[in-house]
Amino acid sequence: MTTDSKTKVLVFMGAYLPGFKGGGPVTSIKNLVDRLSSEIEFRVVAPDRDLFSETAYPDVPIREWTQLGKEKVLYLPPSLLNVIDVWAALHLTPHDVVYLNSFFSPRYTIPVLALRRLGLIPKKAVVLAVRGEFAPAALDLKSRKKQIYLKLAQKTGLLKNVLFHATNTSEEQRIHDILGPAVRTHLAPPLTRSPTALNRKPEVKTDRLQVVFLGRIAPMKNLDYALKVLAEVKTPVHFTIYGPTEDAKYWSECQQLISKLPEHISVNYAGSIAPDKVQQTLSQFDLFFLPTRGENFGHVIAEALAAGCPVLISDQTPWNDLESNGCGWALPLTNQIEFSGMIDSIARMTTINREETIAKCLEYAAQKNNSGKNKNLSIDLFINNNILMLDHH
Repeated sequence: MTTDSKTKVLVFMGAYLPGFKGGGPVTSIKNLVDRLSSEIEFRVVAPDRDLFSETAYPDVPIREWTQLGKEKVLYLPPSLLNVIDVWAALHLTPHDVVYLNSFFSPRYTIPVLALRRLGLIPKKAVVLAVRGEFAPAALDLKSRKKQIYLKLAQKTGLLKNVLFHATNTSEEQRIHDILGPAVRTHLAPPLTRSPTALNRKPEVKTDRLQVVFLGRIAPMKNLDYALKVLAEVKTPVHFTIYGPTEDAKYWSECQQLISKLPEHISVNYAGSIAPDKVQQTLSQFDLFFLPTRGENFGHVIAEALAAGCPVLISDQTPWNDLESNGCGWALPLTNQIEFSGMIDSIARMTTINREETIAKCLEYAAQKNNSGKNKNLSIDLFINNNILMLDHH
């Protein structure tokens, strides 16, 4: 441990604020920082630009620690000297724990684990969050390269004494299925932001239901499925889409589907949205619609609920108790017509029904946010496990 009383965690991220295209992991880390800063000091190492961007953030200092809220961030440029930058960050930054936020990251995770295996960096506890990368749909992408690396990582001892952070029981089981029963895991669900729409009043627009999609425009988020569902909806709907178009071919396919929608379904693509504007934006809609193919957690679902916006999602997320809590619906992707029928039913809800649903969304979000158990599990991830891991070096 360092001499300061606070545990110091050095976080490596493939994308971070002020960017927002990194999606859930960015929100996960920001929420950890904001909720645990009284117990833990976080420093974040991240690229000097957003995911898929060719240009750096304006006015961001490079290779020097910058205060950003409660955390400090070290922005690194893309460089042939990347491994030296990583080595320098590990040597020059006081820390007790290294927190890696991808299993397959060639920029940070692989260099950190390789330098550690070779004994070229200080011996510190290492926590690795796989961030949904072990989900079947995610492993299928570039699967040959991933399988080769998985075998090499295990055979060369890169994963020795690494503690794996799982955010739900399914992910914990997948880690053991892929890496073996002896791998050490710690289950800690992501922390959520506090609800900010407590005084929200529903604005019922009688002409058409206001539905919103917010997510990466990529096959995993299933926007094409959402559009096919809307093609079968009988009531008037205005559908607003937010998210970066990271897959041009896929977005083109979605635009083709949009062009074929019936007249009573109107669509607006509104571009990307900054994380601090998400709750405020979602509070303006009657329904959040995300028929995702799979979510490790789904921070945007938590944000919608905290904004008092009921959600309609697939059953491929951890949020499968929505209907019993009166704040949403999780349906199987095998039944597209059921989604269409649900949207028609929601459109027919009375003002009183909508007010009740909004209240239940906010109540559910507050209950999730105030879970002291989840906060303690996150603290244990870095503090109590820290000594155990070092004992095994």
